[in-house]
Amino acid sequence: MKYSGYNITFTIEDSFPSIWRNLEVPANINFYEMHKIIQAIFSWTNKKDYGFFFNEELEVCDTRKEGAKVLSLCKNVLDIKVPIKKVINDYSSCKYIYNQSWEVNISWQRITSKDIKEIKCVDGQHASPPEEAEDIYNYYSISCKCNGKRYFDNKKLAPLNDMEEEDCELKKYNGLCVNNYNTRLINENLSNNFI
Repeated sequence: MKYSGYNITFTIEDSFPSIWRNLEVPANINFYEMHKIIQAIFSWTNKKDYGFFFNEELEVCDTRKEGAKVLSLCKNVLDIKVPIKKVINDYSSCKYIYNQSWEVNISWQRITSKDIKEIKCVDGQHASPPEEAEDIYNYYSISCKCNGKRYFDNKKLAPLNDMEEEDCELKKYNGLCVNNYNTRLINENLSNNFI
């Protein structure tokens, strides 16, 4: 059956409530473009190492960079410029790892009912954590401490990495747990990255 694209859901692992985005993506993009999409939808800066992992069988990464393999767990490695349709039809999901600390679970379905010509965010939930928070757990610790909480999900908050609770830098994270997801702004960000 002919298909023109994918409906792809990107979910930050261990986020609660779940931080996710759902996009329609043309079938002809490659994994480097998928990486740029993830950076755009979560407002990250594309400055760290990354890779896509399909179980422990296959890793897709920038093989031109020295030390490109992010985890070095996989038997097979493909370059980031390979088209996604050559790989993802054999799998139902994969994991994107950014800076060895942010993990995004990716799942997809083929779209056969309409012609997909552009990348478009169609749904999502919750604010994106800033990559400077280092990982999802540190993000929640910072956000909760900014709002005067000592516990998150009935667990005592972990100490922050090299940051004092009174640190004025924590103020910039204040309110990040609020649901300020905005489809229009995400689509503008995607347009700016894919013109």
